[in-house]
Amino acid sequence: MKHAAYFMGLMWREQRDSLLLGALASFLVLLSGIALLGLSGWFITAAGLAGLAGAGLTFDFFRPSAGIRFLALFRTATRYGERLATHDATLRFFASLRATLFHSIARSQTTSRRFRSSELLQRLTGDLEILDTFYLRFLIPAAVAIALTAFGCVLLYPVSWSFTAAIGAVFFFCVFVIFLSALGTRKSARRIALGTEALRVRTIDLIHAQTDLLFSGGIAAQKSRIGRAAQYLADAGSRLAKNEIAAASGITFCGAVLTLAFILLGGAAFEAGAITGPVMAMLVIGGLAALEVFTPLRRGAVEFDRIAFSGRRLHLLVTSAPERDCRIFADKGLAIAVLDLTCRHRPNAQPVFRHFNFAARRGERVALTGKSGCGKSTLLSLIAGLRQPESGYILIGNQHGVHPALGYLTQETELFKGSIAENLRIARPEASEEALWHALEIIELREKIEALEGKLGWQIGETGNGFSGGERRRLALARLILRNPAIWLLDEPTAGLDDALARRVLDRLFLFAPDATFVIAAHHDREIGLAHRIVRLDIASLA
Repeated sequence: MKHAAYFMGLMWREQRDSLLLGALASFLVLLSGIALLGLSGWFITAAGLAGLAGAGLTFDFFRPSAGIRFLALFRTATRYGERLATHDATLRFFASLRATLFHSIARSQTTSRRFRSSELLQRLTGDLEILDTFYLRFLIPAAVAIALTAFGCVLLYPVSWSFTAAIGAVFFFCVFVIFLSALGTRKSARRIALGTEALRVRTIDLIHAQTDLLFSGGIAAQKSRIGRAAQYLADAGSRLAKNEIAAASGITFCGAVLTLAFILLGGAAFEAGAITGPVMAMLVIGGLAALEVFTPLRRGAVEFDRIAFSGRRLHLLVTSAPERDCRIFADKGLAIAVLDLTCRHRPNAQPVFRHFNFAARRGERVALTGKSGCGKSTLLSLIAGLRQPESGYILIGNQHGVHPALGYLTQETELFKGSIAENLRIARPEASEEALWHALEIIELREKIEALEGKLGWQIGETGNGFSGGERRRLALARLILRNPAIWLLDEPTAGLDDALARRVLDRLFLFAPDATFVIAAHHDREIGLAHRIVRLDIASLA
């Protein structure tokens, strides 16, 4: 639960005023509801007794009825204020938290490789949906329950200490029931979280890989796996529902006990002349209404362990993105320096680099060569700050006291659903159409896009519909051109292009950024031939 509390701490720092206002409004909602029912019970009893005593004509009907109307309107207004404050604070915080989590995932290749996209989607949706109930269904109701219990004890102690004892005993018994409910749902809550994720992942796999599954005869097997995940989820939900029913029964029993205690104690106080009959009715009805505070807690207790489980998984995403260990140094001739670097893909695995050193001067074009798996892509991701080395330093040189911008073209080209212009402006939102066309001209895609019906407004999907693999990579390269970084990290930039086109694109690119530093993971002679220096990475020497 400490991880869920970590997120609530962040929420408290960001939305403190709204949270306090929501807690106060929630307290007033329940207090006004108890007062409304208690006053109504007093009014009906007092009016009945006045009628029996023949004093109906002199009984003041107006002030109690006005109080009832006021409490009804006040309860409605505070309920609206409570929903407005608490939900607004929750929605605002979790909107920013989603952006933080997405940024952490985007910065960490370790995270993106550890989890599949459908698993990350579950964490960004399902786990967050559960976590946002921690405040609404647990923290607020718990705080209000404690406050109302204390208020009731202080209010009734002058009447009789036995009322205070009854309230305290029932309160602690309800807490005990809720604790047992939370304890009994630990396995079911985790199974619901895991079952929901498994069902989503397997369903997405069926949709995305339906062609492969169809021709390999795996459709039936995949549907069976989805069915098992659905049944697993349904069984866990059934067990959770049974536990919630048991908790509801326990709290209902507490309500019956409190009502009986107030009837007996109120009757004794009435016989002793300490209270009147209408006040006794008010206490009995108000005490019964006070147990409404435990209704949301009951549901929160059922989901308590699921909240803790989701909090742990989300905390892993927040802390998995490494902080960039990049010290600015003053050597004006160097753009990049890698010093005594040791890096592993996984703990206890063989190191990809061991005490490795590398440097690139400003304006230099360096080609990284070597066999597949020798660490070319890993080195680029380390320089980009997407991986954290086990030891050593990655230093980025500065010029005029300004940290240079880095541009990184990875092996996996990512396009987004939207227009060509929207995809390009990811790198520079304020870019003009002229700048977009210039970037497309450098990568030799201007003619093709001008021939499209919508030109820059042509809609492309996540898979780059209508564009080949090489064209999709060039669109990604155009984003870097729009950004125009001082340091370019290019992983197989001309993949999918023929030699002549690849050379023209590279010539145009180097002409566009003549003073920039290029570090290229080269897989072709055309990339090596245009480099100023070649660095061969040898698996044996590095590891």
